[in-house]
Amino acid sequence: MTDWPGGPDARIAQRATVALEVRYRTSGSFLVSYSLNLSKGGLFIETESLLPIGAKVMVQFGIPSAEQISCIATVIWVRRQATTEGPTGMGVAFESLDDDIGDRIDKIVSSFSGVTVMLVAGDAIASDRLARTLRGVISCAVLNVHTAPDALGRLTKDVDLVVLDADGLRDESLLVARGVVGQKGPPVLALARSIHLSESLTAAGVAALLNNPAPFSQFREAVLSLLARPLRSS
Repeated sequence: MTDWPGGPDARIAQRATVALEVRYRTSGSFLVSYSLNLSKGGLFIETESLLPIGAKVMVQFGIPSAEQISCIATVIWVRRQATTEGPTGMGVAFESLDDDIGDRIDKIVSSFSGVTVMLVAGDAIASDRLARTLRGVISCAVLNVHTAPDALGRLTKDVDLVVLDADGLRDESLLVARGVVGQKGPPVLALARSIHLSESLTAAGVAALLNNPAPFSQFREAVLSLLARPLRSS
């Protein structure tokens, strides 16, 4: 259920200012959230601690290679439970940005080199298929790897998302999932047909799991949701 202005929450808009801290692992994940969820006017914050529409919040952005950015924002819509449209959370619109803050955001945008997705698949055919699907979702650099050691050896802070074709790797896919999660790396989107493998991947801590092959709409939703997800919101 999503609440919008004019609903019940609009009647209780007056509320004491609270502070929200939103941290992103990479500038790529910040910009996906910044541009896709509420255009350049605000952000979507994935959180269970929902505020009423109209609430004023101090939002602080902490992203790599950038100074802390703080501004006042207003809650303009709320999603009370996860749906096919996205996770539980709320959209906030910036009330105003100081010129200095605007300049900092412009600098982040201008220096943005793009989203990097590591694609882990057992063979070139599967890699090519997934790479084409990925580029149909978002403009990105695709890093193709075919083994667990290669994936973990090439994992860097610049990788925004790992897409794992588990069927071609079988048990080795679990090594990838556990290794990325253990290193507190980027979110892992896994695709698998086997129920046993799916259960093992879930236990390994992948951020999202889809049937392989997944419908494009589901794949797109998962990719964009994971890229836009902050490390922590409170």
